[in-house]
Amino acid sequence: MDDTERGGTGTSVLVALQDPEAGRAFSSALEALGYRALRGSAATAADLEGIQNLSPDLVLMDPTADAQADPLRGCREVRDGCSVPAVAVLPAGAPPPVGGPLGHDPLAWVRMPPEPRELQLVVEASLREHRLAQALEKRVHFDELTRLPNRAALVGHLRRLLRRVERREGYRFALLVLDLDRFKVVNESLGPKAGDRLLVDLAGRLAGCLRGEDSVARLGGDEFAVLLDGIRDTRDAYRVARRIEESLKAPFVLDGHPFYTTASMGIAQSASGYRDPEEVLRDAETALSRAKAMGRARYEMFDAQMHSRALSQLEAEGDLRRAVDAGELILHYQPIVLLETGRIGGFEALVRWQHPQRGLVPPNEFIPLAEDTGLIVPIGQWVLEEACRQARAWQERIASARDLKMGVNLSARQFSRSDVPSMVKATVERTGFDRVHLRLEITESVVMENRESAAAMIARLKAMGIHLCMDDFGTGYSSLSALHEFPVDTLKIDRAFVSRLGSDDSATGIVQTIILLARHLRMTVVAEGIETAPQLATLRGLGCEMGQGYFFSRPLGAAAAAALLESDPRW
Repeated sequence: MDDTERGGTGTSVLVALQDPEAGRAFSSALEALGYRALRGSAATAADLEGIQNLSPDLVLMDPTADAQADPLRGCREVRDGCSVPAVAVLPAGAPPPVGGPLGHDPLAWVRMPPEPRELQLVVEASLREHRLAQALEKRVHFDELTRLPNRAALVGHLRRLLRRVERREGYRFALLVLDLDRFKVVNESLGPKAGDRLLVDLAGRLAGCLRGEDSVARLGGDEFAVLLDGIRDTRDAYRVARRIEESLKAPFVLDGHPFYTTASMGIAQSASGYRDPEEVLRDAETALSRAKAMGRARYEMFDAQMHSRALSQLEAEGDLRRAVDAGELILHYQPIVLLETGRIGGFEALVRWQHPQRGLVPPNEFIPLAEDTGLIVPIGQWVLEEACRQARAWQERIASARDLKMGVNLSARQFSRSDVPSMVKATVERTGFDRVHLRLEITESVVMENRESAAAMIARLKAMGIHLCMDDFGTGYSSLSALHEFPVDTLKIDRAFVSRLGSDDSATGIVQTIILLARHLRMTVVAEGIETAPQLATLRGLGCEMGQGYFFSRPLGAAAAAALLESDPRW
C-alpha cells in the first residue's frame, strides 16, 4: 500500500457537502487519517471547472437529490467530467445504492456520521480503482507509435468540451483533422519503418504548432486530429492551420533522404450546435474530403452545404449499389477505325448507367463515385465479361468481324489489384474470346503514379499475351523518354491534341512526335476525339494507324453497333 492508499499528506480530498456540520465532521476525520481536506460546498461539487482548478485526488459530495433511482449520478458526472473519483455521503440509515464501495462500479459511498475505518476503506478503494481505470485508459486510449491520444481518447475529450459549450456562454472550440498528401510514397519506396518514423516526426511538428490549451491525437494511419480548446472565432483555427502548413515546408529526413510533403485539412467548429462527438468528427472529415477534392495541400472549413453534398453522395452510392445488383448498367460501343482502309477494326466498351428516373447517366457522374467506394471492382469485372461475350458473339455472327478487337478500360483501383491477371484469364476462358483480340486500356496517370508496381503489372499481363493501351496519352506527367519502361502496345493520343490539329502548329508537332516515337518503340497509335474530315486527313498524313471519335460514330448500344458492323462502312 503506497502513501496515497494509506492517506499520505499528498492526497487531497475535496469535501463539498451542503450541511456545514457534516462538512466539518468529515474534514476532521479525513485530516485525522492523514489526508489533506479541502473545504467546499454543494455548489462546488456542481462546478466541474472549479473542481478541475482545485485538482483534488477525490471528492466527497452529497448524493443526487432529484434522482432516487440513481443517487450516484452526480458522482459519475464528476468522475467523467473531471477524471476525479467521487464518494457519495448518504444520510444515516439510507439504503445502499446500486454498486457499492467495493462493487464493480468505481464510485463509492459512505454514511453519516463519519466512521474512520469505513471512511479510510472507501477512500482507498476509490483511489485504487481510479488508478487502475487510468492505467487501463492509458493503454486503451493512447497510440502506441506516437504516444499521442487515439480516436477513443479524442471522442472522450470532445464529449467534455461539448458539455462545456452547454454550460459556458460564448465558449467555442474547433476540431482540425488532417492527413499527409504523399504518405503512401514513403511506405512504398522506403518501407513501413520509414513511414512510422515520419508519423512520429509529424506528431512532434504538430505539437509545436499548438497553443498551451490545445491537444493533438492520432486517428489512425496518417490521419491526425488537432483539438483547439477555447477559440474566439474561425480565425484562430485558420491561424493554427497556417502554422501547420508552414511547419511542413521543411523536409523530413528519412534514411538520409529528404522527403517533402503537404497536408490536407478539414475544420469543424462547435458553433454548429453539436450534441455528439462523432458528429464533430464526421463534419471535420467531410471538410477534409472536400480539401482533397479541391486539389489537396489546403484546408477547408465545414459548412452546411458540405453536409448536404455528403448526404447526396451517400444517396448516390446507395443508388449505384442497387444499380449494380439490378442490372441497370449497360455497355455502349464506340468504333475504332483503321485509318489506312477506313474500316472498323474494333470497339471500345464504355459503361453507362440506365437510371430508372434520370435516364442514361454518363460515366463522369458515377465512375468517380465507384472508384471511391470500391464498386469499380465488381463493375469493372462485369464490363470485361460483357464486352468479351459481346465481341465473341459478333465474331461468330458477322463475317467482317472475324478479327474484331475489343478495348476495355482498367481503372486505377483495378490496376492496383494483384488478382487482375487471373481475373482476365478466367474471363476470356469463360467467354471463349481469344485474348489476342482483347485490348486493356490504362490511363497514363495510373501508370505514372507508381512506376515500379505499374511496370510489374504490365509485364505480368504482357506475359499472358494481353495487348495493352496507354489511354489519354500526353495529358499526364510522364516524359516521352519514360515510355521504354512500360512495354505497352498502343498509345492513345488524347483528344485535347487532336481537336487542335489544323489550328495549332504546336499540337500538330506534338502528335507527330508521339507517332514517330511510338513507331520507333514498335507501338501503334490511336487518335481519340476525331470530329472533322481535316483532322482525319492530317492524321492519315502523319501515319497514324487508328482513330475514333464522333466523325465516325458516337458510342452505340449493342444492337446499333452490330448494325454498323454488318453495314461494313468505309470512311
